[in-house]
Amino acid sequence: MRLTPQESGDGGGEGEAPIRIQPAVIPSHAPSFGRPGPVYDPSLADSAQPLGAGFRTYERLTRSTGKFVVGSRPSLNVASTPRGRYEEEIYRRIAYFWYRACDEHRGDIIPGSVVVSLRLNADGLLENMELVRRRGASMIQQSFTFGAIRSASLPPMPPQVQREIHGDLLELIFTFNFD
Repeated sequence: MRLTPQESGDGGGEGEAPIRIQPAVIPSHAPSFGRPGPVYDPSLADSAQPLGAGFRTYERLTRSTGKFVVGSRPSLNVASTPRGRYEEEIYRRIAYFWYRACDEHRGDIIPGSVVVSLRLNADGLLENMELVRRRGASMIQQSFTFGAIRSASLPPMPPQVQREIHGDLLELIFTFNFD
């Protein structure tokens, strides 16, 4: 294909050499990365993806957050859905033991916070409990917070919640504030 400067929009004048556009040539030694098949394009809907396309991106919400504060009502940002009601029940059960522990250890409380990550399986069993951060709070506060979480008898996950998280663990991140 040959284009003159006027056809290509360069604004060139008469007597200039024509511009030649050639298709790109991929050298035979270029790496194929072992994937000479269809490629997944995230800008397309799943139904428009080529068959056999590899990695598919999607996002699944399996993490929620909540906050406990000494001397005030707990707050949890949940929707009125089966999952929201399940998280609220977990929150309420932990809150019962945590507020009780705060009363028992009133003299040991100093201002600060403890952030804890919990991972629950479908049976409501605690698979993992991890300290995310402790600021200002003492080891005693961390210890009775962990004890309150372990003391709470957590309910099994409802089937609707299990379907929503596709068999993954449900992660809850709670901030326990001591103000």
